[in-house]
Amino acid sequence: MTSNVHLEHVEELVLTRSVLGAADTVRILRQTAKYLANDPCDIDLSVKWDGAPAVVVGVNDRHEPFVATKSFFNQQPAYYTTISAIKQSTMNVELKHILSTLLDIVIWSDIDLTKRQAYQGDVLFLRRDRAMQITPETVSFQPNVIKYTLPHDSGIIRANIGVAWHTAYTYEGGKIFGRAGTVPPFLVYLQNIWNVDGQSYVDPKKYSTASYRVFEDQLLWAADIIKSIDSSVLSEALHDEVLITQIKKAINSHYRGTDPDRPPPWEVYASAVTAVESFYNAKIQDLMTAKAKYHWADKRERSLSLLCDHKDDWVQVFLFMHITGSVKNGLVYGLNQRSTISCSFKKSNGDMVNTSVEGYVVVDHAGRQIAKLVDRAIFSRANFSADYQKGWG
Repeated sequence: MTSNVHLEHVEELVLTRSVLGAADTVRILRQTAKYLANDPCDIDLSVKWDGAPAVVVGVNDRHEPFVATKSFFNQQPAYYTTISAIKQSTMNVELKHILSTLLDIVIWSDIDLTKRQAYQGDVLFLRRDRAMQITPETVSFQPNVIKYTLPHDSGIIRANIGVAWHTAYTYEGGKIFGRAGTVPPFLVYLQNIWNVDGQSYVDPKKYSTASYRVFEDQLLWAADIIKSIDSSVLSEALHDEVLITQIKKAINSHYRGTDPDRPPPWEVYASAVTAVESFYNAKIQDLMTAKAKYHWADKRERSLSLLCDHKDDWVQVFLFMHITGSVKNGLVYGLNQRSTISCSFKKSNGDMVNTSVEGYVVVDHAGRQIAKLVDRAIFSRANFSADYQKGWG
């Protein structure tokens, strides 16, 4: 099975990598602030596109070119090597046309069939089914929630499909590793596909109100907070998948609710306790045997003990996330002021609402994908709200 590389929110690295993740958060945000100030930095920054659906292209074990959806990451990977196999699948017509278009392009490319490889990206537009708005100055398309308007690009106009590539998978010692991806090299020079990778669409000459000094003061505060936390609590939490998952869900529930502002740390803590307890109670209720119920009841007590016996530490963790989330939003706002892409939402009633790009992806100069910078108060809510129309439909 291939593991799908999941891009973490920058402020949540403390949940997935403990104090080392917290240090990465501070470093990433500090380097992003330097990027915004046009100072030397050791990161690259690119737009996080709101594309859909996810697609994968590459070469399989039998040296055949293939295309796939996220089913490529299933326990039994599903992918397609022929157009007829795609047509005979149970996918909807839209998805069949997307994969057929991609496979036709890959088959006629100069792909190296001796090398096992895979590249993942998100579809931005499809020529046949998505009418793009084209003017002498701009071109617009809407793959999902956001409608993008870019400066006129002949590459977009002549392409059959557009894809934002973000992850490359390499095979080393029998294992598969995901890393920050480039455009699949066999697709670079083809005119029937518009490839997006590694572009920030940020104009360094445009004015920004962002203040580097304010960011630095907040980051110093965040770094001091982490020093006050018992690191053994975070280290132990790394081995409790249910605990971390439910904490993330509790945070997301705030952003997707009626008041999507960043929640204060004590509210996140209370929500996390409720989420963990509710998950285990529902799990135990569904079990049939006394042995299974006892096993999960024991896991519940250990998770809640780790959360409740260290309340002060967890509140400090959530305070760290609150502060770094504030810095992130300030940086995203500054970057958006310099963006050369115009974006908008289409509400269910047909009204258009101006917005910004979904966010940015930060990659270090060694080519390792690090984290995403997203204004969750806007986009986490919009992606799960019936108030906005989606591009595919």
